[in-house]
Amino acid sequence: MSAQAYTVLASYYHWLVAAPLMGSVASVMICQQSPKEEKGKWCVEFVVSFKYRLSVPYLYFKNLKRMFRHKSLGLLTGLIVAPRLGYRVFNAAKYQIGHPTGTGPIEAKLADASHFLLYGFMTIMPATGIAMGYYGGKGLPFFWTTIPGAKEANGDIAKKVNNYVHRDSDECHQRLIITLIKLHLHFTQELLHS
Repeated sequence: MSAQAYTVLASYYHWLVAAPLMGSVASVMICQQSPKEEKGKWCVEFVVSFKYRLSVPYLYFKNLKRMFRHKSLGLLTGLIVAPRLGYRVFNAAKYQIGHPTGTGPIEAKLADASHFLLYGFMTIMPATGIAMGYYGGKGLPFFWTTIPGAKEANGDIAKKVNNYVHRDSDECHQRLIITLIKLHLHFTQELLHS
């Protein structure tokens, strides 16, 4: 195994991003696994019945809480990824630590590719989620509060982002992130056991 390691700050950034990223993915996947007859209803029912919260079935409210959590964790991921990317760009030399001894060329390329794709995913998904919340006019849910959106909502931008990045590619990016996390964990395991 290589004697070199990432800096302490790089390691902190890694784990600070990992927790909200995995939480965001988990919360939306739980919502997506809801029974088919409840999908698509819970947001509309909650908004329509907001004054009469007690009349809203508990599962609908629970799913809305999960989506609020998903959006909050996604925003937190975006807020942490931005300085992490900056740190990575300005400290590129510190990231040239190589691969563990015995890593084959194909494994090394796969590790590099999965790392690059993870960076893309954890940058693009929060950025597009922020764009949808901001331009949609509803604001950005952030745990116990909501950050206001644009004063003049631009539904066209929000709809395009939703259709092209989030909604139409749900299954695709769900499979992608799970595969990337599995690859990342596999290569980490190889690193620790070599």
